[in-house]
Amino acid sequence: MMSARHIFMLILMVYVSVLNIMLVHSLFDRYLSKYTRKIDLKDAPQHIFPLTNPTALAKQALKLEHLRHTQPNSAQQHTTDKAGRHTTCPNDDSTYIIGLVPSAPDLSIHNDMTAHRTMRMMSELRHVLRHDRHAKAHIYIFLSANTFLAAHRTWCQIMPEQTAQRATCELVLLQQEPSNTLFFQHVLEKEKCLQDFILLHDSAHIGPSFMARIQGASRHKATCLAASAHIQRCPLPAFRLPRAFLVAWLWNKYDASMSIEAAAIEFHLWGGGVTAVGT
Repeated sequence: MMSARHIFMLILMVYVSVLNIMLVHSLFDRYLSKYTRKIDLKDAPQHIFPLTNPTALAKQALKLEHLRHTQPNSAQQHTTDKAGRHTTCPNDDSTYIIGLVPSAPDLSIHNDMTAHRTMRMMSELRHVLRHDRHAKAHIYIFLSANTFLAAHRTWCQIMPEQTAQRATCELVLLQQEPSNTLFFQHVLEKEKCLQDFILLHDSAHIGPSFMARIQGASRHKATCLAASAHIQRCPLPAFRLPRAFLVAWLWNKYDASMSIEAAAIEFHLWGGGVTAVGT
């Protein structure tokens, strides 16, 4: 039979235990619960989860969907088309996606320099690709009824053979006046794994060191290929443009009144210039 002393000690131990449990529970509620409980978005601070109307949220979700795959990984790339189909892209940093934009020749002049300038630039590009044994390219020549020449078809047809199948060429016959919007739409549709796009009008002069010089242009910034680094206006239409720029341009539905330089600055994607082509 327990003595009065033992009963007193037992009651004291139970009391101390209960007191400790209450103390721990109180401390947990006061100091530690904020680290474990889930955040209620309704109570979240405005600067963390800004409240917007449903229309703005829907637009933001759509924009994020458009931009989801604008920056592929360097190891292995994945893209998703509008139908939800996934494409695994090879890690092929030596493939250049190039768009050429010839000017309209004056057919009333027997020896029109515009036509000569166009073919000069195309011949220079072919020479560079023939002699760079590692570079591969997909070339698109954007033409309208006013700019098409039979020489364009011939040049395009012989390009794979003359570059040991490292370069392909496609004539793109536009139903409307050539514009950046049409160029970007076509390239994004055809090149599911596009990382960047080189856009050259026929006023550009391509030298033998073009492939080496173009390495100085970032693949993640819009870069003028015909100027020094400290400029905000390209002296001629020659650019290296990241996929994100093309997507953003189409998203904003820009027309000919918007320049590539101004749009790149607005998107915070302007990378200045490098001297890769001449005039």
